[in-house]
Amino acid sequence: MTAAPTYHCLFRATLAPKHNPMRAVRHLLGRSEASMPARLEIGRFKGDKDFLLLAFDSKGQELSDSFHGTMEAAMAAALSEVGIELEEWVKVKD
Repeated sequence: MTAAPTYHCLFRATLAPKHNPMRAVRHLLGRSEASMPARLEIGRFKGDKDFLLLAFDSKGQELSDSFHGTMEAAMAAALSEVGIELEEWVKVKD
């Protein structure tokens, strides 16, 4: 059996009332609209060149994910979709 790839979170951002999680996209879980995200993460799997943009609810449940070729592209998607500015990202220590 092959071990699951290791995920490393690189940056986190916490959504505040000023952010608009549904301004550009709607996320569905089945046929229902997903709850509002409370936090975003950007990370990658060990050995992978692409970056993941992940959205989580207030209980830590993953709501959505998207792949991006660069960290800058993931951050640009977060800005477009939610309104997270570059200076709002917090680097996660290893």
